[in-house]
Amino acid sequence: ERSYQQKYELVRNGLHQENEYAESRSRATKQELELCLEEEREVTQVLQEEWAKNQRLRETLDQTTKQLSEVQRNIHSCEEVTSELGREPSPTSEGEVLPTV
Repeated sequence: ERSYQQKYELVRNGLHQENEYAESRSRATKQELELCLEEEREVTQVLQEEWAKNQRLRETLDQTTKQLSEVQRNIHSCEEVTSELGREPSPTSEGEVLPTV
């Protein structure tokens, strides 16, 4: 009976130690998971901020491109007017130079 009791105590102590180890690993894993979740939240926030920044930059670029196109159209119109003015006969007397635009 004493041998049985010793074996029982050894098994019980072994199981108790394994249980404590499993609980310790579980706490460590839970803590690691919480750290990963916090890091994920931070990365998600940074990504959202970068996305918003990129969106604003895209809108600014679109507006700048639109303004550039308008300027190019204006330049083209001015060149056409200047070209047309250069082809028209001058209402001034011969030899007089017109100011250029």
